[in-house]
Amino acid sequence: MATLQDEIRTERLLLRPPTLDDAPRMAELANDERIARNLTPVFPHPYTLADAEEFIPTAEGLAITTLDAVGNLTPGVIGVVGSNVLAGEHTGVLSFGYWLAVEAWGQGFGTEAARAYLDAIIPIVQPRRVEAMVYGWNPASARILEKLGFTLEARCRERVQHFGDVTDELIYGLVL
Repeated sequence: MATLQDEIRTERLLLRPPTLDDAPRMAELANDERIARNLTPVFPHPYTLADAEEFIPTAEGLAITTLDAVGNLTPGVIGVVGSNVLAGEHTGVLSFGYWLAVEAWGQGFGTEAARAYLDAIIPIVQPRRVEAMVYGWNPASARILEKLGFTLEARCRERVQHFGDVTDELIYGLVL
């Protein structure tokens, strides 16, 4: 498990450990099928308040919140960014992921949050490799990874069946 307990501040964002106060907003956002469709089936759908309340105490990531023009926190979470340290034959590998509220798509928040998170977690964990998986129908997420220096290493054709659709699974890697 890779966790950060400190807040990370960027120009427009504050990444911080989630609290139970975030649960209603997280449940509301994460219950959107457009979010769930881009996450592995381990992420339940529908996503309930109980799911959020169960996730938060064991969260392996940070809540993404926005700052106003003068640096004050605006209310409400807009997403989550996190990672897991893999073990066994994958020792030294960090599995990385994120999700954003639909209302936050297309504004650069994903790239900004992901970059800040990786800049903070990599010196702590010191992995030799960071990897992330994207479904073929989610080119915006693939672009985020590419902006961060990840390389598309594999396209597993028609590997995923999710929400009744079949798509490719794209595997991205960043060797450090």
